Amino acid sequence: MNLERSIIIFSWIISIILLKVFVPKSKKREAWVIFLFMQTFNWYFGLIVVEYGLIQYPVVLFEAVEKANRTSFLFEFMAFPVLCVIFTLYLPKSKPWHRRPLYYIGYTALITLFEVIFEKHTDLIQYIHWTWYYTFGTVLIAFYICTFFFTWYSKFLIQGEHHVG
Repeated sequence: MNLERSIIIFSWIISIILLKVFVPKSKKREAWVIFLFMQTFNWYFGLIVVEYGLIQYPVVLFEAVEKANRTSFLFEFMAFPVLCVIFTLYLPKSKPWHRRPLYYIGYTALITLFEVIFEKHTDLIQYIHWTWYYTFGTVLIAFYICTFFFTWYSKFLIQGEHHVG
């Protein structure tokens, strides 16, 4: 097994552990909503980036799936949705207003850093017409969209619960 496949398998395991550790039982429903929303969102935009030849994923774990899709199954359907779940559930809502941008920037910078390291030192991802600051911008926007969607959904859910029973 090569380095890239080991990283992919390790990332799947870490993603599952992160969900188990950081999602309290009382927040499982919210976690599922965030997770599924971000899978859908990532799939669509991941396809655009790959199909326009901006990024390439030379090494994959599921060859049959990723021949049809060509995006990173790990990143689009597991790793990033898991990080969005944790990001959204632990977003500091009651902290001073200036902490929120730091939270967004910190998570985004960490993901961008890992992607740049993988791009430079492995065959997991290859930038074709892409740079790290595109990653930074798109991840930041994705976190914002995730937060916006979940805030809207939570209000809808709370209103719905008041009308039940």
